[in-house]
Amino acid sequence: MNRLPRVAFVGDKGVGKTHLVKKILGQEEKKYAPTLGVEVRDAEVKTDQGKVKFTMVDCAGPGKYEGLGSGYWIGCKLIVIVINEREDSLELWKKKVVLHEPNVQYIVRKNTCDSAELLSTIVSLIR
Repeated sequence: MNRLPRVAFVGDKGVGKTHLVKKILGQEEKKYAPTLGVEVRDAEVKTDQGKVKFTMVDCAGPGKYEGLGSGYWIGCKLIVIVINEREDSLELWKKKVVLHEPNVQYIVRKNTCDSAELLSTIVSLIR
């Protein structure tokens, strides 16, 4: 069985990880609801080079369910650290990522980033 490349979205609670994931999937977020642990979604996107399939792992921020998420980072092709405008804990998240998965590529995006640009970057990095 071929496993799809995985992309994890991590960051502080409430910064907009789920919002970005849903924007990439073309879904509308109707109402904020915190992620409990992790939510795993498969994505299939069309690009100039054809269809690309991958799995997005939306991890809960710090708090009650934080410990569940880092187990899903193992084997990820890419980790997206989502930050707010203040970049409060960016250095802490970089340290966490390197601690749990030292060889993984990671990128940092603000929660207000362009989802099309983010998707393009993800596709280019996981190929």
